[in-house]
Amino acid sequence: MASTKSVRTSFMGISILSITLLLAVFGFWQYASRQTELTKRLDESLKATVNRLSQTLPAAIWSFDDASAKSIILSEMEEPAILGAAIIMAGQNKTVFVSQIKKGSEFVSFDPEKTPMTNRETEKQTPLVKDGQTIATLLIRYTTEFISKELFNTILTIIIQILIMDIVVSLVNLILITRIVIAPMKKGIDFAKQIAEGNLCVNLEIEREDEIGQLAASLKNMLTQLTYIVQEVHSASAQVSSGSQILSGNAQQMAQSATEEASSIEEISSSMEQMTSSIRQNADNALQTEKIAKKSSQEAEEGGLAVLATVSAMKEIASKIGIIEEIARSTNMLALNASIEAARAGEFGKGFAVVASEVGKLAERSQKEAGVISKLSKESVVIAEKAGASISEMIPNIKRTAELVQEISAASNEQNSGAEQINIAITQLDSIVQQNAASAEESASMAEELASQSAQTQSVMEFFKIDDRERIAAISQD
Repeated sequence: MASTKSVRTSFMGISILSITLLLAVFGFWQYASRQTELTKRLDESLKATVNRLSQTLPAAIWSFDDASAKSIILSEMEEPAILGAAIIMAGQNKTVFVSQIKKGSEFVSFDPEKTPMTNRETEKQTPLVKDGQTIATLLIRYTTEFISKELFNTILTIIIQILIMDIVVSLVNLILITRIVIAPMKKGIDFAKQIAEGNLCVNLEIEREDEIGQLAASLKNMLTQLTYIVQEVHSASAQVSSGSQILSGNAQQMAQSATEEASSIEEISSSMEQMTSSIRQNADNALQTEKIAKKSSQEAEEGGLAVLATVSAMKEIASKIGIIEEIARSTNMLALNASIEAARAGEFGKGFAVVASEVGKLAERSQKEAGVISKLSKESVVIAEKAGASISEMIPNIKRTAELVQEISAASNEQNSGAEQINIAITQLDSIVQQNAASAEESASMAEELASQSAQTQSVMEFFKIDDRERIAAISQD
């Protein structure tokens, strides 16, 4: 109601001010015209009076007929603006010949120099000429008070006209504003108040094509859009609430799963550390085995060479033993011949026969032992050759074994490096899983907060009262 009064008062104030300014301008023009007219009329009256006096007074002055001069002056003082007149003789003394001034309802003589003038009184002097000679000076004292009175009456008339026009215009504006502006605005204000109170089922019954009609259409459109927004927010908040609850459950489940995964990864990390330790130990053992295999391969090669040398030496010994057998056989033959010769010699050859017999026995025994040694040498050569062949066959296998052990050692080192990298990756994965668990817990907390905010939004949206069927139908048509 306060805003309605303010609009009415402002509009009426502007109207009254505009009309007042227009009438004031017109009144000022009327005042200036009246003032110009009165001033012009006064000047013309004074000019005519001066002209008449200038024609009639010189003869009376010339004949020193003061009675005629006085009568002439009094006849011209019937003009309301003329207060008095005086004839001042020419010459050094400047004596007053005749003077008359109004004093109440009477006319009395006065001395112009000793009788002061008021603010609205003015004097006008005109020379009186006779036969081309200035014989006196006519002094006329007049007032402009009647002009002020006339102008005051004019101003009063203008003010009365302005007041009457202001009153008439105010009444007309009051009626027109109330019917054209105030009533529709009151409907619009009530409509806006209902919306402000949350009632979106209200209707605005204004059907016009002017600015107020456009304002009403805009308010109706605002109501439609606001209803649509409220419905959308209500629906979105419900969906957010449902989604946030699902998100909260999923986040809690994910947090629990992340915690379990973190525990499993810790166990895997512990197992990987043990496996890495075992792989490292296997790598160390493989490295030592590689060294032993290399050494064994070298020793096998050296043993093969030694066996070959042994076989060669045994063959040499066997050949030498054959020579010894031949020597023993020859010695035995020589001993036999010596025995024969000793037998031929008789008595002298007995000692030699004994020696020859012993030599024969020794040769026979040497031959026999040499045969045994030769047999053993041959058997040893065969065994040595077999051992050399076996060793020769073993050397590639030992080398291959050494190469395989070297490959196993390299693979063990690679496994050790890979296990360490896997262990580092598992440690990083454990950190990531723990971060995911913390993020999942934070997501669950945020989902709960989102659900709370959604519930609060729904509670706020309950403030608005909506006619769902009509509004939804209107929005769907748009």
